Amino acid sequence: MLPPLKYLRSRLLQIAVAALLAFGCDRAEERSSLASPPALPTPGVVNEPAAEEEQIAFSPLPQAVIPTTPLDVPHRTPAEIARDFRAAAEAEERGEFVDELWQVGTPEAVETLRQLFVAERESDVKVDIISRVAAADPVKLRDGCFGLLLAALTPGQPPEVRTLAAHLLTESKDPRALTLLLQFAQDADPQVREAAKEALDARKEKE
Repeated sequence: MLPPLKYLRSRLLQIAVAALLAFGCDRAEERSSLASPPALPTPGVVNEPAAEEEQIAFSPLPQAVIPTTPLDVPHRTPAEIARDFRAAAEAEERGEFVDELWQVGTPEAVETLRQLFVAERESDVKVDIISRVAAADPVKLRDGCFGLLLAALTPGQPPEVRTLAAHLLTESKDPRALTLLLQFAQDADPQVREAAKEALDARKEKE
């Protein structure tokens, strides 16, 4: 026996309402999940690092290349400078090598200057060599400078060179300078005698 029509209608209505309610709950959950904001970091809680594929890799900035230059450029050896001095034809060019040797400022360099002085023919170059004695180190180069001035005072050197050497002994702190001046105060050359006497007088005034 079939159920009454009224019963069937009531049953279908219940099924439809139940289906509608179920469908509406699913849609509400979907909307809630879509609308929910992303989770914010909680203060005091260490968050997990992002996955490797999500991290942005920054290549390090290239470091500036700082050129390395030596603080002190070594001088040429006195032997090298003397070789170029002897090969130079012009007196002015030889004077430049004289400057370089004095800049080296070692006893070896001063001895090299003395050897070059003895062999030099130009008076101007000779004067250039001995004139730098006044600015030389009075301790480290004392012996070398004294030997150079002694060579300049040797008879046979140009008068202007000998006279200059005698005057340069005025400022010398070497105790041998006084003996040398006394010797050349009796020199045969009147210019050298006069220069030596003036140097002696100047030393006495300073004392």
